[in-house]
Amino acid sequence: LLRPLVVASTVRLFGHAAPTALMTGVLLAQIGELSFVLAKLGVDRGFISGELYGLILGSALISILVNPLWIRGGAAWARRRRATARRPAEPEGRLEGVARLADHVVICGCGRVGSAVVERLRAQEIPYVVIELDAVRIEELRRKGEPYLFGDASSLYILRSAGIERARLLAITYNDPVASELTIRRVLELCPSLKVIARAHRAADVGRLRSAGAAEVVYPEFEAGLEFVRWTLEEIGVSVEGIEDLIRRGRDAFSPVRNPDGPPEHTGPGT
Repeated sequence: LLRPLVVASTVRLFGHAAPTALMTGVLLAQIGELSFVLAKLGVDRGFISGELYGLILGSALISILVNPLWIRGGAAWARRRRATARRPAEPEGRLEGVARLADHVVICGCGRVGSAVVERLRAQEIPYVVIELDAVRIEELRRKGEPYLFGDASSLYILRSAGIERARLLAITYNDPVASELTIRRVLELCPSLKVIARAHRAADVGRLRSAGAAEVVYPEFEAGLEFVRWTLEEIGVSVEGIEDLIRRGRDAFSPVRNPDGPPEHTGPGT
């Protein structure tokens, strides 16, 4: 009983919504499997008695059996709270000015690539907002005073909260192809004409993300290879014009044929 209370209170103190705090506490309420190992070690070393060991095992079993009921009840409470609310709860994040943003860039993910994008946009004074799901990165964004939303970028509610209907561009910087594809499809349901740039982790993901509707797909390993070729050819004296021609032909051979009015016409696995 104490464990879910401590966990829920801690999550709430960090500024998260009450349903989030409740569900976090409930999901972490049951005794973990490590308790069996520690209890057995305690008995073997004489730290605890056999009677206490039995009490620990019995308590663990009860918590494991009861926890699904807690989870079901907590989820039902969260749904009722959402249904009876006059308006949806505000998304968690630094939202000052987001409601007034227009012609801005929505950045999904703020890891190494996303941070570089944020830095350049800030230097150019281009408005932006970050959507991030990693709690550690959220804390960094909070400390820096960056505009952000804490949530899943594939959520229509989060996307609307980021002003996606008024945005100039959506940049997906994380390397999860499944999440990226879902986000692209959700975004284009709301804004069919919005330009989307996505990051591909593997060559096979390029066609997949283009089929979902991404206007541009960046494959970092491929781009790094082109830069390596560029520097190598420069060092052996190949002309700048020749290098640029080779780079252009290599990129054209790799990229699928683009359709400016919609998804690409060719997105086979060979792209």
